[in-house]
Amino acid sequence: MTGLIQAHMDFRRHLTYKVGSQIIFSMPMLLMKPQCERCDKPLPKHSEQAFICSYECTFCAECTTGPLQHRCPNCGGNLQPRPSRVETAES
Repeated sequence: MTGLIQAHMDFRRHLTYKVGSQIIFSMPMLLMKPQCERCDKPLPKHSEQAFICSYECTFCAECTTGPLQHRCPNCGGNLQPRPSRVETAES
């Protein structure tokens, strides 16, 4: 297989890599919610202060370590640091 590899994000938030019309790799993308669901503090994509559960509920560090005690109030799961995403000209 030769040709230019193209990356595309579709409506399902899947990042798909293609060569011509053939899909060679596809994976879901993490939803980067822009603010804490509890206090509305801004949490940009590159923030190291964002925490998420496995359902991508998003909270700031202050809410996570304080009243929430690293527990998601929606599902009861653990809150873990959210990976950051580097800002690009397109994002």
